[in-house]
Amino acid sequence: MIELLIVIGIIGVLAAVVLVSLSGARSSARDTKRVSDIRQIISALQLYYSDNGGYPLPATPTTTGPDASSGDPDWSTYLPSWPNAPATQDGSCTALENPYTYTQVASGADFTLSFCLGKAVSSITAGPHTATSAGF
Repeated sequence: MIELLIVIGIIGVLAAVVLVSLSGARSSARDTKRVSDIRQIISALQLYYSDNGGYPLPATPTTTGPDASSGDPDWSTYLPSWPNAPATQDGSCTALENPYTYTQVASGADFTLSFCLGKAVSSITAGPHTATSAGF
């Protein structure tokens, strides 16, 4: 009976170690997905700009992506659906900073794309960031 309790205790300790290490991997995966989503959005915006001579509307911040209903060419040709940021806020990211927020600026000559990272990914530090046509 004592041997069984010892084995159960060892399994419990090992399970706790595995769960702790997996939470760090999940956090890194969320931030890697965020950076990948932002790069995908920037690529689609650059293609749109190349074809249409400007970035899509709206000129007010939106978390649902550009608005094709305003007379602009169909945005969904360039990005079929606006990616959603992972629901979990990591690190210093707040619920307001977590979604990807797009805004057209300078009458279509540029854009801002706001996002937040819980941890650093490559050379991009943790915290809120804004991407433009010049990059991160």
